[in-house]
Amino acid sequence: MRVFTILSFALISLNGCIIYEDTHCRGEGCDPFDDDGDWDDVDDDADDADDATDDDDDGASGDNDIPDLSLGFFPSQAEQGETFLASITVTEGEQDLTAVSEIRLYGPAELITWGARRGEITAAITVADDAALTEVDVVVVLDDGRAELLPAALTIFPVGSGNAADDWAESARDCE
Repeated sequence: MRVFTILSFALISLNGCIIYEDTHCRGEGCDPFDDDGDWDDVDDDADDADDATDDDDDGASGDNDIPDLSLGFFPSQAEQGETFLASITVTEGEQDLTAVSEIRLYGPAELITWGARRGEITAAITVADDAALTEVDVVVVLDDGRAELLPAALTIFPVGSGNAADDWAESARDCE
């Protein structure tokens, strides 16, 4: 039943719809996109010269209103049958984490409960005794509709392998 529920949420999240209004382009052969791929609502040829100077580090050009954001997940490992407390923090960019509306786990782990503070999300997570030995992706959904993917945020290991969430946390503390 748990697998069906997770699969249902995954399939629901794949639905999408693109709606746009073509207000300036009328008639046969009209292309709503100009030569630089931007939506051509206004004549932006004057901005094309500025686009060359607005290049970001990732090679994107033009105005980018969405700030770069990266999140980190700790601990990155757990064993089958383990219940543990996880932490999600901002590793790059700025984001008030109280603006998170949902957390989704894609893999053999279950989110029990979670809470957010300005700089950290804490989440109680449990791994089934018979969970597959695999990686779990985490998706953090913000109130504004953006979603941040943390691919392979958690790796599931067999019981007694020495890779429990608590074992990893203790070894990290020993290094400090």
